Amino acid sequence: MTGFIKKTGAAASGLIQKLASDFKQLKRKNADEDIVLGANYFSAYKKKFVIKKAGFDDRCFSFGILFISPNLNPGCEINRDAVRHEYGHTKQLDRLGPIKYYKHIGKPSMKSTVAGDFYYEQPWEVFADIEGGVISRRHDEETVQAGYNYLDSFTKKR
Repeated sequence: MTGFIKKTGAAASGLIQKLASDFKQLKRKNADEDIVLGANYFSAYKKKFVIKKAGFDDRCFSFGILFISPNLNPGCEINRDAVRHEYGHTKQLDRLGPIKYYKHIGKPSMKSTVAGDFYYEQPWEVFADIEGGVISRRHDEETVQAGYNYLDSFTKKR
């Protein structure tokens, strides 16, 4: 029983140290994607809360909070772009509000059967790339305009 208590205590102590490290990072106005990717469980990025949770595989998503896969590590531009891209989605949410965001961004994204790079050519994904500052993917002028037109069609008064 004593061995179990020592192991449990050591595990709890390690967890507390990791959480304390994450809490220190939250106090800063972080704009460094590698800090987000290096966090243990949660962090912040440009004033948005970030949660890293097992079970996402390599998927990321956002709905006001960025949910980032713990499989993404710092030091890789594509992984940094995953953080930037999800941040771009938070700008869509801010612009559309939660109901329109879910209906026109979240739902189509979840239902999309387009794979690979073509997924990021969808108009709702293009805007997230542009607004989030994604570096590793470039979109031609026509695709960028289609992304803005898509978003504008839900924000203009009719």
